[in-house]
Amino acid sequence: MFRLTRCRLLALLLWTAAPISAHADIVPLPAYNIDITQTSVSGLSSGAFMAVQYGVAYSSLIKGVGVMAGGPYYCAKDDLQTAQNKCMAASSPINVNDLIRITDQNAQAGAIDATSNLQGQRIWLFSGTQDSVVKQSVENDLQRYYQHYIGNNNIFYKNDVAAGHAVPTDSFGNSCSSTADPYINNCAYDGAGELLKWIYGNLNPPNTGTLKGTFTEFDQSQFIPNPNSHSMANSG
Repeated sequence: MFRLTRCRLLALLLWTAAPISAHADIVPLPAYNIDITQTSVSGLSSGAFMAVQYGVAYSSLIKGVGVMAGGPYYCAKDDLQTAQNKCMAASSPINVNDLIRITDQNAQAGAIDATSNLQGQRIWLFSGTQDSVVKQSVENDLQRYYQHYIGNNNIFYKNDVAAGHAVPTDSFGNSCSSTADPYINNCAYDGAGELLKWIYGNLNPPNTGTLKGTFTEFDQSQFIPNPNSHSMANSG
């Protein structure tokens, strides 16, 4: 679901808590020949909130953002109770105008990229009608937030699938309304594919054969000193 530069990809992988194999060699992560102008970021739940945060903060680098069960930039305001109640359970209304004010203030102070960069982003939103973890009204507020900066022609919102809190697929996973590990649901809807098509256009046909590639366990200390002190694993 991501098309990122090496450093941007690592920002999303640093949370990895366990090595892939007890016998795997931990190696430096090599550079990849990726066009930074084609960078997008996507996620589910906490990953969706992170995608929004990153897409706003580094808007000059981001082509598009895919959000499955997420909310507006700076919704939690550094407070856990706000994050769990207002920004997930929708226990009280989100003040979208206040979040827009904070966004503009941060951009003017140079803490984040200029909000003018948001105009060109392609935004793909998904919220299941049976999602009990991040209520649909929260993502409705995210849509309102984005509409302040981005024209409707660049925003797609799929909110009519009876999905639980999960990534929707067209043929794999739990029942569509489930909210359970691994949070991948068979909803007869290819969420990842539709997300990428919205951001990038037509895609190559999906691979129906044997998957290729290898897992690489890499040393995270090359990107952040003493990963354990930041609640990170030593390797990703």
